[in-house]
Amino acid sequence: MSLLHKMDREIYVLDGESFAWLLRKGRHEITIDHNTMGQTCGILPVGIDSARVKTQGLKWDFGDVSTSNHLVPENPVVSIETDRPVLWTCEIRPL
Repeated sequence: MSLLHKMDREIYVLDGESFAWLLRKGRHEITIDHNTMGQTCGILPVGIDSARVKTQGLKWDFGDVSTSNHLVPENPVVSIETDRPVLWTCEIRPL
């Protein structure tokens, strides 16, 4: 994960159960594909002590990082604003 901080481009990490990518400082709009994305998602500080994060469109919108949150079926977009780089992760819906 530390390599994601060092790279000057978007890199997606994918395994059989989830995927993730680094959200740099600023505002991000993530289009949610409920056919492929599972319910559980998270915003994680990686390599930093803290971050201020504001979310809109998740089940629990609040101003902090969250290791476990949920996507809401009615919301096609999740907005995330962060003052430091954080890792966005989301489970993949089983086939």
